[in-house]
Amino acid sequence: DHSIDLAPALKTLRDEVDKLLYEEGFNTSSITEMASKLKADPESIHEALSYMLNAKEVVRVEEDIYFHSKRIEEAREKLVSYLNKNEKITVSQFKDLLHGASRKYALPLLIHFDSVGLTERDGDVRILR
Repeated sequence: DHSIDLAPALKTLRDEVDKLLYEEGFNTSSITEMASKLKADPESIHEALSYMLNAKEVVRVEEDIYFHSKRIEEAREKLVSYLNKNEKITVSQFKDLLHGASRKYALPLLIHFDSVGLTERDGDVRILR
C-alpha cells in the first residue's frame, strides 16, 4: 500500500482547487485564474493539479483546461443519454446540454470524449462509437 502524503499547505490548496473546479462546472478557470482566485502562486496550483491528475480527481482536456472528474462523468452521462435518443450532437447542442458552457470548454470536452473512444466526429456532429 503506497500513498503520497501532501504537505499540509498543499493539501489545503488541493482541497480548495477541488472545490473551485467542482463549483465552476463546465466553465473552469485556467491555472493563472485559479491562482488569482485562491490567492496562491501558479506553481503551487500546478503542483496541486498534478497530484489531482495522478489521483484521477481531475481530467486535463487541453493544455490549461481542467475539469473535476465528477463533472466529466456528469457530462459523459448527459452526452450518452442525449445520443441514445438523438443519434448525433453538435457542439452548440452539447453547450446547451451542459447548461451554458461556452464553446471554449464544450469543444475540448467533445474532443476528449472522442479521444477516449466514447464518441467519434462525423463532419460537424458527434455520434456514439
